[in-house]
Amino acid sequence: MRVTREAWIEAHPYLEPVARFQAALAELVGSLPLPDPPPLRWEEYAPEFEAGVPLLRSEAAGQALLRAAAPSLPALVELASEAPLAEPFATATRDIRAQLRRAPPDGLAALEWVSGHAPRWPAPQPGALRFLAWTALAHALAPTIAGYAAWRADGGWERGTCPTCGANPTLSHLASGPGNAGRRRTLLCACCGTRWAARRIGCPHCGSDDCGSLGILEVEREAGLRVEVCLACRGYVKTCVDDDPGAFLLADWATLHLDALAVEHGYRRAGDSLYEL
Repeated sequence: MRVTREAWIEAHPYLEPVARFQAALAELVGSLPLPDPPPLRWEEYAPEFEAGVPLLRSEAAGQALLRAAAPSLPALVELASEAPLAEPFATATRDIRAQLRRAPPDGLAALEWVSGHAPRWPAPQPGALRFLAWTALAHALAPTIAGYAAWRADGGWERGTCPTCGANPTLSHLASGPGNAGRRRTLLCACCGTRWAARRIGCPHCGSDDCGSLGILEVEREAGLRVEVCLACRGYVKTCVDDDPGAFLLADWATLHLDALAVEHGYRRAGDSLYEL
């Protein structure tokens, strides 16, 4: 039987506060209009794609995408600062609103910081700003990410990092392939929300495909969830083995207990996450 979000939270009550927070932010960002995506010429980006340059860091498209998305951040911050969010995030959001109002005309500098275009951003609340910036950026980029996925439908990106933003994956999904093709592996970016096909066997962080260095931590009474670990780099990726999981199971917040399990066993969170353990 397919598990529902409500049943999952009931079985994992410690996730209820973060689930409530995540739902509130999703509602706020969902009320924002989608900006018009800049016209992209994929043939101009193609050489950078072949060289392994993520879309947001490319000369051909990166700055145009960030400029188009920039107004979404202050708009989200204004909404969040007036929403009944729990502390300490509510205070952090108001601090960020004050800072953005001192740095008109939009949130471009903050988006450049989180996407790797700028080395630092003098944020009074860097963790909260990073969360809000990626939430706004993922929303604004959704049409572009869909178009990018269609353009690279035949593959070509065989790296462990996100083809859109360059982040390290924290999640993966294994689903049955067509016919007898076995299971297909998809990596998921917890920052921008991109999904991309990856090698079935191998560490996405260091690239090791030595079966002797790869292992699995399984979770008791949670069939379909596991942590794939690498002895070579001590990194890990949380994995859902299910042909049709609920969308929430492929969200970082829903499996934070797997991060705790991996850390307890001496592994490090090499994947980029918007949550701190």
